[in-house]
Amino acid sequence: MKKEQIRKQIWDLMEERNIARFPRPVHGRIPNFIGAEQAALRLKELAEWKKAKVVKANPDSPQRSVRKDQASTIKGAFKYGSLVAPGEMRRVDLIVAGSVCVNQDGARVGKGGGYSDLEYALGKEFGIVNMNTKTLTTVHPIQVVSYQIEMCIHDFPLDFIITSERIIGARNTYPKPRGIYWEELDKEKIQAIPQLGKLRKQRVK
Repeated sequence: MKKEQIRKQIWDLMEERNIARFPRPVHGRIPNFIGAEQAALRLKELAEWKKAKVVKANPDSPQRSVRKDQASTIKGAFKYGSLVAPGEMRRVDLIVAGSVCVNQDGARVGKGGGYSDLEYALGKEFGIVNMNTKTLTTVHPIQVVSYQIEMCIHDFPLDFIITSERIIGARNTYPKPRGIYWEELDKEKIQAIPQLGKLRKQRVK
């Protein structure tokens, strides 16, 4: 099954079973779900979470409880935070990603923009993400599937999957991306993200 089909299947199922929460409909989004707060509480049991000093978290609704406070919302980040270049950031211990669908091999399907994978790759390029950086997601149990999910070379896999019911240690079937695969990026994508353009110029010198 292709990723586009997987996304539609999960989005449809979450709406049909009324698992989805605001903002709705969830199509085209990282879907918010009933039990998101409980999944965030379950995450606190994870040893890697307790040890992490620097966490990179996605800004989507279902992970709001993971981010905890106002300064971790997009609006709050612009109000209380300051813009920094990737090279000025501290090394990241743990990455929290939003997901549409996952499996226990660690495969992940996002909403289709590819930005989470690019952020991971940029982190690798600047040395703030390395092979020891753990990756995880919080999802509803219905988003955890048993079938195979196609993974591309630039897709980062998950180390942990957290639901309201349990913590799943992924089987780590897939290799982690080594950085940015420039041959897979079109000009529009590079132009849309300023840091990509700057890094590209440095790499081609």
